[in-house]
Amino acid sequence: MSAADYAEELYALLRDKALPSWLERVDERHGGYVLSPHEKQLATQSRMVWVFSNAHRNGLGDYLAAAGRGVDFLLERLHDTERDGFFWKADREGRPLDERKFLYGHVFAIYALVEYGRAGAGADAVGRALTVFRLLRERAHDDEFGGWLEHFAPDWRPILEPDVVVEVESAGLKSSNSHLHALEALTVLYAETRDADVGEALSETIDVCTSCFYPPDPATASRQRRRSWEPAGQVGVSVGHNIEFAWLLTHAESVLGREPSLDRLDAYLAQALATGNDVRIWWETAETLAALATAIGHRPDPVYLEQLERLLEFVLAHQIDPADGLWLYTVAADGTVVNAAKVETWKDAYHEHRATMLLAEALRQSG
Repeated sequence: MSAADYAEELYALLRDKALPSWLERVDERHGGYVLSPHEKQLATQSRMVWVFSNAHRNGLGDYLAAAGRGVDFLLERLHDTERDGFFWKADREGRPLDERKFLYGHVFAIYALVEYGRAGAGADAVGRALTVFRLLRERAHDDEFGGWLEHFAPDWRPILEPDVVVEVESAGLKSSNSHLHALEALTVLYAETRDADVGEALSETIDVCTSCFYPPDPATASRQRRRSWEPAGQVGVSVGHNIEFAWLLTHAESVLGREPSLDRLDAYLAQALATGNDVRIWWETAETLAALATAIGHRPDPVYLEQLERLLEFVLAHQIDPADGLWLYTVAADGTVVNAAKVETWKDAYHEHRATMLLAEALRQSG
């Protein structure tokens, strides 16, 4: 089979099995999505809104109501009506469990609301996304050193003490992870609104990401830095985040009318493809697919098509449960299942859905 044949099979699994399976996770009683029996967390609830909105917008089925159930949960349960912004976490019924404010969750709320608006909810959803952006610009932008602060008390006081426990990255530090997703959210918000303030924030986020977190040489990437940008925190390189940033950067640059950084994408792809992991984590595999799809969309290199074919063959044979189309958490390089979890608080449909849709579009463009 060719890469195009495998991609068609992957797309069919998403449309015919995975999305109907995820639809069963809609919580018709309390709103949002049941990814865990005990909690609903802002980032993954938002990402499921994006998935259903994107599926509806691209004609994979009637999923706007499913997306709306998630938006209602965000606005009615996770929204802090007194201090603005969104709580990080609630229980299944919507009672707050962690009222702190995290940049990571808010940028995914922006991402979700823009896609919900694009899917048919209209300008009101995009307007809400713009309101969240303006709140972040006021509360979370680091006016002294640039970039974004990431963790806040319920009243938006910055959490800068390193000994405070947070669920996303490390308190008091700036992270490559949160900044790459800020770039992702700002890209779609700017594409939809052409708001000058959003464009300025997107340009700055590109600058700090490329200079401080993701330099031209992927081996020198940084995972975390201090507020004033000195190296700190986690050492080593996250290949998964490296490759995710590399393809997201090209999309952000295109939206701004710049030439996409294809040399950087090539370098980061080379790193990802050369890394011989003993286990294949679902989201890292999906991000490699997304990067290959982006590269092929710009230029259908035979080497990339061959790598894509091999990776798709592995994914379809070992990483996806054919019964429901859902991706397994981790499998060994030989295909042995390491962790068979398919749905958890941190395991939603976002990475694999996004990669599948990018791949389908790239192969259509390249022929």
